[in-house]
Amino acid sequence: MTGISLGSLAFILSLADYRDPGTTADMLVERAGAEGEQLTAAGVLSPGPNRTMIDVELSAGDGSARIEDDPVGGGFRYFHPEDGYISLAPSSLRTWRLDLSRLAALVAHLLGMPASFRPTQLVDGLLWDLGTPRLGKKNIPVLFAVRLGEAEVRARVRGELDLRRGKPPALVLTSGRTVADDITLPTVSRIVPVLDALDKRMSAVKTLPAALDLSRLAVFADPRPAVATGASGPVQCNSDGTWIRIHGREFTFRRKQARIVRILFDAWERGDEWFGEETVLAEAEYDSKRLQDAFKGNRDWQDVIEVQAGRCRLRIDDPS
Repeated sequence: MTGISLGSLAFILSLADYRDPGTTADMLVERAGAEGEQLTAAGVLSPGPNRTMIDVELSAGDGSARIEDDPVGGGFRYFHPEDGYISLAPSSLRTWRLDLSRLAALVAHLLGMPASFRPTQLVDGLLWDLGTPRLGKKNIPVLFAVRLGEAEVRARVRGELDLRRGKPPALVLTSGRTVADDITLPTVSRIVPVLDALDKRMSAVKTLPAALDLSRLAVFADPRPAVATGASGPVQCNSDGTWIRIHGREFTFRRKQARIVRILFDAWERGDEWFGEETVLAEAEYDSKRLQDAFKGNRDWQDVIEVQAGRCRLRIDDPS
């Protein structure tokens, strides 16, 4: 697969920053539409194991239940301690897993590398060599990295990059939407989120093919200390949503509540800040249709999330 729409690219890049990069079949259809079939046919997304457990909401807090065969309906069901047996459609059990090496190959193709090119994996599941594409008037070494927001990941990546000392500095493209100000890596000229390198002329419509602005990347590749692009924005969030900072104020969340926070953060990064309330809850594997039920016991959640007429988004209005 050598082409992809902007919307689908943003979606799979958001998956790449999770430790277990995957999605449900229903969410794939919602976020990628018909292009989801192309992603699966190309192996960018591959079938994962069917879910065997499901999280359930109880009056006393969250719980979990085992999914079992439904002898009556012929499908699947689970037992809710308060509501009894609840049926599940077979499609709701399916999952898809992102093949990170194929994502790296897709980014390489957007850089103009030939369709036959295969990136070299330098750090298992974290760092790839995308070759030396032509950027401006020069051939520049480019790497692709995921999960750079995690300290342990950066430590592993630094160990590999130390082996490149003496070579021309590389440009690092990353799946994350922002790069923290204090992140620097050896033998790297700049760290740039893939979405920040898109050709702005093509990025207004999410269904158009994604294209990288190679001339802009050539400017980013100038040898100088690595800096963050967009890192000074109003919101920062870790990879699993357990920590988020909005205009300097920090919040922490646990379990599925954190998943909701991360989903809304990813939506905000893509420019799709409003998200269906029921859609968010379903993706986070809540049975409830109201966010206020999902955040029972958390006094701060409404300082982070705004809900209006069945839609929700991060509450990021500048307090000043």
